[in-house]
Amino acid sequence: MQKASWQQLGEQAHFKEGKNGVPYISFPALEAYPRLRHGYSTRLGGVSTGYCAEMSFSQKCGDTIDQIRENFRRMAEAIGVREDMLVLTDQVHEATVLPVSREHVCGGDRQTILHRVDGIVTNEPDLTLVCFTADCVPLFFYDPVKQVIGLSHAGWRGTVLEIGKKTVQTMREVYGTKASDLRVVIGPSICVDCYEISEEVANAFRKVYPPESTARFLFPHTKGTHFPEGTLPEQQEQHYQLDLWQANREALLAAGVPSDQISVSGVCTCCHADLFHSHRATGGKRGLLTGYLSIRKQ
Repeated sequence: MQKASWQQLGEQAHFKEGKNGVPYISFPALEAYPRLRHGYSTRLGGVSTGYCAEMSFSQKCGDTIDQIRENFRRMAEAIGVREDMLVLTDQVHEATVLPVSREHVCGGDRQTILHRVDGIVTNEPDLTLVCFTADCVPLFFYDPVKQVIGLSHAGWRGTVLEIGKKTVQTMREVYGTKASDLRVVIGPSICVDCYEISEEVANAFRKVYPPESTARFLFPHTKGTHFPEGTLPEQQEQHYQLDLWQANREALLAAGVPSDQISVSGVCTCCHADLFHSHRATGGKRGLLTGYLSIRKQ
């Protein structure tokens, strides 16, 4: 991978390379906390083959269980977390947030996938939360006062359901986290320029978010590709560009997280489809990326 590609990622996302040579993305907003271990995978450094090469975490594109396990092993080693302490979910674009413990780990003979869960939170050291994405938004949460972490998956449906806000609420209810103490990173995902949506999806947001908020993340337009030549203006279909980063930011602000404690990575998985798996860029022919978050013992 050419160095220039990494330099385009911006100031809120750093290219890192593990001791084993496997690259990943790190966030300065979380690097400031020495107890944290975190990272976000790329397409590089793994053993996946075909159109998912080199690093993917999905069996749907032809990788074997052994290949996926090897990719997990390499990423765990690169970031510095325990391979046998990963917590995995089968995300379903809903807004269920689950507190997890060691009984939920996935590794070796204790393989367990949490079903119908899109957000996980914990205060247990060395437990590593994992989130799968391929254009959707990974949300990283850290409470440095209570030593609580959270990792949630927010596609457009999860964002409509305000999973970011629900993650904050769960951390407060279970662990006593104050929203004002949280540091949140909105991770690599599709950008507003790449994400066109229909009127139906836009209306789903309007039912939840106030007009002053939607004005900051929904941008209407019409495109000739969506209606036949000669169609009258009143028959033209309205489409929108959706800024998922800002939409999730709005939900987090509504939950009480201070503006200056929300960091947007600014990395578009669709713009950088050479570095990341992107559903939109490939028409669904893609693998899966993973985000990781863990607290070390003192």
